[in-house]
Amino acid sequence: MAKKTHENIDDFDVIYERILESTCTENQKKLSEALGISQSAISDAKRKRAISSEILILVFDKFNISPNYIRYGRDICSVKL
Repeated sequence: MAKKTHENIDDFDVIYERILESTCTENQKKLSEALGISQSAISDAKRKRAISSEILILVFDKFNISPNYIRYGRDICSVKL
């Protein structure tokens, strides 16, 4: 099975599940409560099949989970010294 990349159309499901797992939440209601946003913001993301930058930042701010981990499944160092 080919490894999924951020370009794959069904990555939304992988990313959404990674967010749920990383935040120890099991559904969009609990996720919205944990992030302090409306449940409709999560519903919109699911409908659009796209995680907003706002949600990624909230996951980072509240849970210290890297957006790179959420998107790619691993941390990626973007700056080489």
